Amino acid sequence: MSDNEAVEGASASQQSSSQESAQFKATEIKGLACFNPRDDPNTLSIRWKRWKRSFNLYLRAKGITMDSQKVALLLHTGGDDFQELYYTLIPENEEKGFKESFEVLDNCFVPKVNIPFERHLFRQMCQVAGETVDQFVCRLRQKAFTCEFADVDETIRDQLIEKCRNTKLRRKFLEKINASLKDLQDIARAHEAVEIQMRSLEQSDSQQSEDGQINAVGQFGKKNQRGNKDGVHGNNTSGRYGRGTFGQKTGTDQRCFNCNRVGHFARDTICPARDQRCNECGIRGHFSACCRKKNSKIPQGRNQEEDESRKKKVYQEKTEQLDGVLIDSGASCNLVDYETWTNLKNNNIDCQSTKSEKKLFAYGQKEPIEVAGTFVAEIVCKASGEKSIEEFTVIKGAGKPLLGKSTAEKLKVLHVGPFYGAQGSDTDIRKEYADTFFGVRKLKNYQLKLHINKDVKPVPQGVRRLPFGLRGKVDEKLDDLLAKDIIEEVPNSPTEWVSPLVVVPKPDGDVR
Repeated sequence: MSDNEAVEGASASQQSSSQESAQFKATEIKGLACFNPRDDPNTLSIRWKRWKRSFNLYLRAKGITMDSQKVALLLHTGGDDFQELYYTLIPENEEKGFKESFEVLDNCFVPKVNIPFERHLFRQMCQVAGETVDQFVCRLRQKAFTCEFADVDETIRDQLIEKCRNTKLRRKFLEKINASLKDLQDIARAHEAVEIQMRSLEQSDSQQSEDGQINAVGQFGKKNQRGNKDGVHGNNTSGRYGRGTFGQKTGTDQRCFNCNRVGHFARDTICPARDQRCNECGIRGHFSACCRKKNSKIPQGRNQEEDESRKKKVYQEKTEQLDGVLIDSGASCNLVDYETWTNLKNNNIDCQSTKSEKKLFAYGQKEPIEVAGTFVAEIVCKASGEKSIEEFTVIKGAGKPLLGKSTAEKLKVLHVGPFYGAQGSDTDIRKEYADTFFGVRKLKNYQLKLHINKDVKPVPQGVRRLPFGLRGKVDEKLDDLLAKDIIEEVPNSPTEWVSPLVVVPKPDGDVR
């Protein structure tokens, strides 16, 4: 190779390298997104911090050190809107360094942080559905950046324990005493990994079970679906008909007894009733159409009269007085708490108790109240003297006895409708105690102080015109108030506060 060829090759290589470098720079400049300060103002400070971090990383990667180049590249990558805002804050004829420019932009984009409010928002953060613990911790750490906590990890740990969605995982957190945030994250990662593995295993087992049942249908046909009596009672004891599939539907005809749909078992995760609550019994895991409690029957061969005799108990010795009974015009039944019912039984009240399967719901609640039973007794109201034999429902828990609307109306302690009471006059009382109602009384050894806001500027208002027919009554009223020492005359010297009179005629002809 000659020297000329070597020089030409070197120059070509340098030219190619310079072209690649220029292309690399152009690509990087183009790849850095512009910053639009006119987007959502609620996220302006967060977007600015992220863009500022990306820009600093870009400068470090390129090795740019001159302030003038940094400012020029800052304005170029920021975009047109960013440049307009920059030259609004910093005039074009005034040159500022890169650090000073960033300080001006930080003051514009990053407002002053209200630490109590930011901490309030931090306390409201919860783990959302489908979010892992690591993702939740990342969100908490980003929010804690503006809260200025003394110990960020400890605060995030407490928030994670309180707002974690998984109850089992929260129990594991609490079982480990004085655990750090890293310890909780390790526990959460292991728990989430096991949950994913278990779901995969359950789906695999379900698929294998379905495949086995379908194969059994193809091999044995309809005879296996109905079951084979010979396999149980006859001489044929082979495993083909004698065990495992007697009386069971298989294949695509299998029906889930939690949702009544075909194609899966009750334990499968694809069952739509898995997390649903039954409207009949209130238990999760099945639909009301498949509820087994509402269809439960008394077993055959049982003496029903004996059961009824066991359900009912009669106490006929004495009565008991109840204090603090509440009246609820919106209640359809009478309620007694279990503690009060126990005391009534211990005192052998005159009543008849039975078991009950009725369902009671509090106002606005979907969960039924737990009912222990019912009893029938005679209730007497001392105030009205009324008596009535009513049924009371015993609920589990503590509380005051409650009378429903129907019972309260029978005892005449509740009246629904307009009330016409006697409207008496106070004239007789004033005549009987004339000395008490004479004149205007005053407080002894007390000086009233009017509190006035010092920030309010005094305003003297002009006098308003009074109707000619009211002027005489107003003068008489002012003289009367002066005589009773309720008001006093203003001195001749000027005063800062002047308010006009507001005269209101009364129905009896007087004014105030």
